[in-house]
Amino acid sequence: MTRMSLVVVTLCLAASDTVAASKREISRTLVTAGPYTIVVTEGESEPASVGSYSVLVYRDDPKLYGEFVAGKVAKRDGSIAKAWVATLSESEESHHVIVWCQSSGSGSYGSLDVYELNRKGQLRQIALPKMSEFIGYMGHDRFFLKGRTLYREFPIYQSGDPMSRPSGGLARYRLDWKLKRWVQPDKYDPSTLPKPKAD
Repeated sequence: MTRMSLVVVTLCLAASDTVAASKREISRTLVTAGPYTIVVTEGESEPASVGSYSVLVYRDDPKLYGEFVAGKVAKRDGSIAKAWVATLSESEESHHVIVWCQSSGSGSYGSLDVYELNRKGQLRQIALPKMSEFIGYMGHDRFFLKGRTLYREFPIYQSGDPMSRPSGGLARYRLDWKLKRWVQPDKYDPSTLPKPKAD
């Protein structure tokens, strides 16, 4: 079975705001998964801080007027930081479109949406748990992929910490795809473990 090819090209398109006559950059990312091209785009004529984004799947390159296969429109809190295609499950039957948004403001909270694209071109969103339940979490997320594993890192805030100076170290979680939940990795780099707050 052939492995997925991954090509990422990020384009920035200027969008004009007909009301305020101002311009901002619209994030548009093209990724390929097997015979499909996926286009992830922020909604035009929307504020950078909130709005929508679309995930559109084509059988060929959309610039060559390929066949439209499927699409989704989702709410966006912040701007798109990155979009990937990966295979997060053990099976090669599906690819996964991953969209990372980063909110505006001092918290810079990260949010992640994952969509499953099967061989028939069907696209569905996968529900993931929120991070608000974790003690010391106050945003500033970073997401990254290693092989088929998706990781999430964020600084740990202790009581009284200002937003600019977290003192609890760095937390790292990985997405357990079977359980659909964030768990701690089996091995930690000691430098990323939470450090006790000085008296």
